[in-house]
This record gives sequence, C-alpha cells and structure tokens, in this order.
Amino acid sequence: MNKKEKMVIIPPVKKEMVTLVKTSYHYYRNWIKSILSEGAVKDFKFLKDKTGWNGTIIISKIEIEKARFVLKDFKLINPDIIELWW
Repeated sequence: MNKKEKMVIIPPVKKEMVTLVKTSYHYYRNWIKSILSEGAVKDFKFLKDKTGWNGTIIISKIEIEKARFVLKDFKLINPDIIELWW
C-alpha cells in the first residue's frame, strides 16, 4: 500500500429487527430454531422476557416474509403438532 493511500473503514450497518412470534425458550431451542434454519432463514434470535421462560423471536426486517412463510408451511404440513408459537 502506498503511503498516500488511506484505508477507509466502513462502519457496520445496523439491521432493523422486528418481532416474529412469541414462544417459550424450550420450544425455540428444541424445534423453532431448527425449523427456521432448515427454511434458510437468517438473522433471528430469542429474546427472553424479564420473568419466566417465555419470550419473543426477533428477526431481521428483510427476512420476515420468508420466516412467516416457513412457519406457515410447517403448520400446514404438521396440523397435529401443538402450538409452538403464538
């Protein structure tokens, strides 16, 4: 690199996160995380409520439609499964 050239550092862009569904941590860890991952959904995580083991799954705004489709498709294929999210 030449002495006159300067490195340009681009700050990371913050992704806007939105709520997908509410669920319990147990359902998220054992089923929902794998359902979303198998559906090629990225940028999601579980946020625990202040009390108890329930919380919300938040997801990048650009992935929300894909995630809703994956969850809806799972419910259509598996109608006899208990409600894993609400």
